[in-house]
Amino acid sequence: MFFRLNTWELWLIIAAIVLGFVAVGYVAGIALRSRSEALREPIGVVQGALLALVGLILAFGLTLAIGRYDGRRVALIDDANAIGTAYLRAQTLAEPQRSKSLRLLVQYTEASIRLSHAVPTTVGAFPEPCSSWSCSARPCRSHCWPCTRRCSAGARRPLCSRASS
Repeated sequence: MFFRLNTWELWLIIAAIVLGFVAVGYVAGIALRSRSEALREPIGVVQGALLALVGLILAFGLTLAIGRYDGRRVALIDDANAIGTAYLRAQTLAEPQRSKSLRLLVQYTEASIRLSHAVPTTVGAFPEPCSSWSCSARPCRSHCWPCTRRCSAGARRPLCSRASS
């Protein structure tokens, strides 16, 4: 349910929930203050403990979010570098394979960009019949690698930095 909301909608829902609880706490505080002055000191201790707990929860949550963000950023940079390297190497191929490989790499890149903009569990994010990124990238994987193998079979030096088995 929350994956389908955009950032502003989610922010408004969370703000409304927090403000609602603040209002309930304020009304309860006014009601308890008028009844007894003896409750002030224990409430202060509980308030301090709750603020410390909230601080810890926020610190752990932000630490986890930063770790995931950094992991995603590194994966994105690695993928972009791999696509760029493949594009540059495809430019060194002979002409019939070069144009076909470059076209397939552009399709693969466009499918990757569509994947990055897609929201999880969104219906219709991919218009292909299987509705997944795997099927969008399948033509590139199924046509590009055999083309590379055929071109590298007659090459004197390998086209890749690693030998494939």
